[in-house]
Amino acid sequence: MLGFVPLRSINKVYKETVVFSEKDGKISGHLAFDNPRGILLRTRDGFVLEEGADYRVEKNEVILLNKSIPYFKKEWLKNENVPSSIPSENGEYDVGKCLIISPAYLRSVQILADYDCDKTPFPSALPYKINLEKSYKKLTEDKKLRIALYGDSVCNAANSSWEIGFEGYKHWMSAAAERSEKFYGAKIEVVNFSRSGYGIGWGLEAAEEKFGGQNFDMVVIGLGGNDAAGGMSVADYADSLKKTIDIIRLYNPEADIALLSPTPQNPDCEKIYNKELLLEYAKVQENMQTDGIIAVNLERLFYFLAERKDYCEISGNNLNHPNDFWYEFYTDAFVELFYRMQVYREVGEKLEWGAYFSDNGFDAVRFSALPKNIWGGYLNTVINGKEMKSFAFMGKPAVEENKKYPAVVLVHGGGGNAYYKWVEQWTARGYVAMSLDINFCHFTDDDIVNAKSNPWVKGYGIGSFPDIMNDPRESYTYYSVAQIAAAHSYLLSQNYVDRNKTGVVGISWGGVMALIALGIDPRFCAGAIIYSAGFITEDLLGEETGLFKYLENKKFYDTYYDPRTYVNGINVPVIMQAGLNDAAFSPLNRKKTYSLFAHTAEKAIIPDLYHDNESNFGNKTVFSFMNDRLRGTDERVRLESAVKDGYMYLTVDKKIDRAEMLYTDGVGDPHKFVWQSENIHPEKNMVISLPKSYKYVMATVYYGDGLYTSSDIYEN
Repeated sequence: MLGFVPLRSINKVYKETVVFSEKDGKISGHLAFDNPRGILLRTRDGFVLEEGADYRVEKNEVILLNKSIPYFKKEWLKNENVPSSIPSENGEYDVGKCLIISPAYLRSVQILADYDCDKTPFPSALPYKINLEKSYKKLTEDKKLRIALYGDSVCNAANSSWEIGFEGYKHWMSAAAERSEKFYGAKIEVVNFSRSGYGIGWGLEAAEEKFGGQNFDMVVIGLGGNDAAGGMSVADYADSLKKTIDIIRLYNPEADIALLSPTPQNPDCEKIYNKELLLEYAKVQENMQTDGIIAVNLERLFYFLAERKDYCEISGNNLNHPNDFWYEFYTDAFVELFYRMQVYREVGEKLEWGAYFSDNGFDAVRFSALPKNIWGGYLNTVINGKEMKSFAFMGKPAVEENKKYPAVVLVHGGGGNAYYKWVEQWTARGYVAMSLDINFCHFTDDDIVNAKSNPWVKGYGIGSFPDIMNDPRESYTYYSVAQIAAAHSYLLSQNYVDRNKTGVVGISWGGVMALIALGIDPRFCAGAIIYSAGFITEDLLGEETGLFKYLENKKFYDTYYDPRTYVNGINVPVIMQAGLNDAAFSPLNRKKTYSLFAHTAEKAIIPDLYHDNESNFGNKTVFSFMNDRLRGTDERVRLESAVKDGYMYLTVDKKIDRAEMLYTDGVGDPHKFVWQSENIHPEKNMVISLPKSYKYVMATVYYGDGLYTSSDIYEN
């Protein structure tokens, strides 16, 4: 099956429409995708605008300098003082302060923008589950699918270049069908019953006539925009939509149903724009979802675009119809729908990495500055049918003995690389170690200082945030965990590695990946997680993306990418080390994460722990933990704790130097809780009176050379 790259995951934009308009003396248009660069602007007739002479760019705003290029004044777009040279259609409609522009004229003044960009977090139109079994079987077994479009003017592609009659353009659904046919080697037929200007009342009335005696495999119902403009109640809309589906299913019992959200009008059209009804209609559709019925919510996309571009830049008439650029997202949504019908069947409710539990090759590369017991090289893995050669530094103890050694896979944090100095710290302590690069870089040409882009691996968005709602097997998370499992497999295949003494150490984002690896790879015997936690969508990293205000995005991320889905498989000792005021990972989400483990986690928590990669090369806490678990030493203090009846009870199994109780009122951002500290007299058995008022409390004991062990966090 061929891959699919949704618009939100592209790095190159073609033919985005820009319309210039003037306000307070500044004439500007807007680009929708993040970090635009290498911008080429041209008119419909091929005139290329020159940056510096015709325009300049400030972030995503394109400011027009050459006033000979067509533009609107904001007052004209509000139907005020409109020049006679601009063809208006307002005489036919009473919509309020909104200029209805002739579609052919509006098309003629559009500027087309091509540019490079970053992956941009457009909301997906689809739920994370795509369960249209009947349509899928038609595509894969019968190799044909018959679709009926049953909607309003948007389903007729009104005001698109196709509808106006320009050559080279297709109806948005026809374009989706043609692209999707390639996935399945099947024929997709589209029959359009849509009627411009009508709503769900007509849909109910005409359903028997349109669908009686027919045999459709899928029906796309796109009715509601005109109903919202007319003020139909939510209850009436829901009732009419349900009855329409019932009639369609009466005559086409095998048909899957796709409910297309109504398209919003221009918000300046106060007489027909009814945002609350539009949002409620979309909720009605989403609440109807079940096996065989799916809601395609492009309304979310509209509001996302409307924050970035003026309405006239995405509309074909400045009233209520998309232009070619906005219609491309309709095509994109249905291509993704057909693509993910297959993906959901293959992936199920979570990802699997069993394919990487077999031996993998490692191509060693010598670097003259490295000691002889450490070398660089490429871990060879085939991921999704593509050979990946991820760079790593690997080493083993310098003293060669005829014995087996414990081994660790080392996973750096975001923005890091493979680190030979990290490997050096572990080999000096008697471990075999491999430091992976999951940042798509490598070291080459005998240079162990300057990382370069690795041409042997495919790059993904760090954290899988740009991969939202894509095939989850094409993501940073899937790639990274696959590499950890493959690295582990390679270590286990070496005759100098003790197969019963292997662990993984992950820092920050590498810790998130290591949590998943520990949950899905039962061959690991121990794990050390530094800073990290699950429940990403509910933490600062998730909030900063702005992605998870859309519930389906959150469900998808939680299901496929978040450690919460996998850590219940952790049944080996794991230490969770962090600072209470870590800026990235909340202490409360960390607690929720390790509470899901099948094996009780050890904690090592202090108020502040500097968050970076390099400071952990010589992490004493992690060394002591791995020594105890993989080398049989007894360096760690075992701490038992409980909170009851206003007291904290602590018991340690060996002498400690000091202890402290940490507590907070739990007000505000968990990353910024103000934690109070109270010293505890260090004894084997300690009973501490709790503060009169607290929300969360815990304790940490200190001993040896900078080592510490912590209790759980208790909530009052």
